[in-house]
Amino acid sequence: MNLEKHALNWLIDWSIPPLVVILYLTLTYRLSITMTAWSSGKAAGTLQLFLLLTLPILIILAHRQKKSAYINNKLLIIGLLAASAVVFYWHFDIFLNYLDLPLTNDIPARTLTAARTLLTGNNPYKLSIPPLEAIRSSNIYQEGFVYMPFMMLVYIPLIWLGAKGVLITNLLLEIAAIILLWLIGKKIASGVVGLLAVFLYLMTWLVPYELFGSGVTDLAAIVPLLVAVFLFPMSPLNNPFSSRNLPGLRSKIRKMRRNNNHYFDEFYGFLSQVQGNYSRKGGYLTGSRQMGWVGFFIGLSIAVKLLPGALFIIAFFNKSHWRKYLLGIGFGLIPFWFFLILSPGDFLAGTVLFALIRPGDETSWLYGVSPLIKNSVQILLLLAVLGSTVYVWRKPVLIRMRLGIALMLILGLLLASVVNHRNYQLWWIPFYALLTALAALGNTSQLNSNVAPRPQ
Repeated sequence: MNLEKHALNWLIDWSIPPLVVILYLTLTYRLSITMTAWSSGKAAGTLQLFLLLTLPILIILAHRQKKSAYINNKLLIIGLLAASAVVFYWHFDIFLNYLDLPLTNDIPARTLTAARTLLTGNNPYKLSIPPLEAIRSSNIYQEGFVYMPFMMLVYIPLIWLGAKGVLITNLLLEIAAIILLWLIGKKIASGVVGLLAVFLYLMTWLVPYELFGSGVTDLAAIVPLLVAVFLFPMSPLNNPFSSRNLPGLRSKIRKMRRNNNHYFDEFYGFLSQVQGNYSRKGGYLTGSRQMGWVGFFIGLSIAVKLLPGALFIIAFFNKSHWRKYLLGIGFGLIPFWFFLILSPGDFLAGTVLFALIRPGDETSWLYGVSPLIKNSVQILLLLAVLGSTVYVWRKPVLIRMRLGIALMLILGLLLASVVNHRNYQLWWIPFYALLTALAALGNTSQLNSNVAPRPQ
């Protein structure tokens, strides 16, 4: 009986990683091919719904405590390094193929126009056709800057190169995203998890064609979010000295007095967590400082593009350090505040109203459906947002779950939106690749590396 159980566990342990990886590669490849057609809303929506429904499975697998049999496999590490290098060369080859071609997408064209307008000392939100007027005339793809101000600042350093500057900036942003994915995977679990996340991201067929073929600028908003995830503390930020936790602390002390040996391990682990999460230097909390920087980079992402950064505010909110978190977001939004004060009407018309009243198109599965269905889906999204807010408010949440919440909100938003363009997929692909890597290879001993070892 034990032999059969051991064999079953061995089979499950060795089969989960390849199955999870194959599922990700199959779904993302199929979605990439499907979305090459403009009128692919129904088919793309179905695939995104399936990706959304598989999230709970990935979250459960990512939280499992047993180490994967692949985690210390040197052949796997060498193979992932070699495969990632080959696939990155494919990205670089696409970059070179499109480097001398003119821009064909309105997103980089608008960004370059806005950046040049800013360099001349003029307000890019006051172009010849104001954004709101362009929307009302259904001429929304001609003139007017409709993105947040930090986006044009990202592309200003290489603006003298024109379209080439956009693609070179995108290449640098992708390299930054790759490094951050590896660092996040290494910090949460191990280096091989980071390598797998990088490989899955690079293997997503849609990514290089959007970054270098279309020249979209969405990755400028994703890199700050990856920095925020990297800076986020790996253990739940729950103040052990809060009034809510003091009764539990007193209870542990009373039990330890009655039976020192039996409760010592539990109590020492509790104090070790305190030691790992908090620093008494200067009277400031380490977790509070980290959450301030997490908020700053989320705010910086929103200053590039409103979404998906606004959803990350919810997913990475922490009740214990909400002041530093929100203050950091406010500082990250400094470019936003500048243009809001400079020209509130034109700025809000181009950035916020554009997103709210833009017409739907065939890229969304909701195109042409009855208002009842459309409203029902949007109500479900609202309930998901409210439920996620309550969930992260009421209890400390590990980063794996927070990634799952962020992905749920992004995919839910795309399914509830009247537009679902290809460049929007860059919002979730890096994070889905990271969660898939965590699900494939599971937990490692580094998860609790912040907890001090018990003295012998």
